[in-house]
Amino acid sequence: MADLKRYVALLRAINVGGRNMKMDRLRETFLGIGFENVTTFIASGNVLFDADLVTSPDVLAVTIEQAVLSNFGFVSEAFLRNARAMTPIAARRPCEGRWGTVGYGSYVGFLKRAADPGGLERLANLATENDEFEIVDRELYWLSYVKTSESKITPAKLEKALGQPTTLRNLNTITTLTNLLLRE
Repeated sequence: MADLKRYVALLRAINVGGRNMKMDRLRETFLGIGFENVTTFIASGNVLFDADLVTSPDVLAVTIEQAVLSNFGFVSEAFLRNARAMTPIAARRPCEGRWGTVGYGSYVGFLKRAADPGGLERLANLATENDEFEIVDRELYWLSYVKTSESKITPAKLEKALGQPTTLRNLNTITTLTNLLLRE
């Protein structure tokens, strides 16, 4: 590949609910697609890779999803972002600046497309005294003042409210992935 672009693929629902995936096999899957400089970060489906610059991220995501289905036997949506997209995500401080400073957890949910007005309204209706949400572009920011195991909010409820799949990562993972994208 002559002109390459660095991406992170965030795969949905990996190593939960019986959807097990070894990271060395996942790296081999990405190499088999033809991607270069493939690395993984923690065993939750975070894959950094280089791909042909002229191929659209949407096409790359579909290619990854098909390869995961073929090699692992289940569907896992792939959410792609590059360093230009991840940098503001990691730097953003939504929820009136409380993001990452108070509460039990700060999470980013990655979406395939921007939330529609109905999804935004349903998401607002999910908010509780312990859970705040904010949507910016194709990302959902969730600030929780309790452990996720104690929250009434679940990833399934978020997906239902938004009317589309999402995959969640905590603020530490977002920061590390962004730094890895910028460094490589």
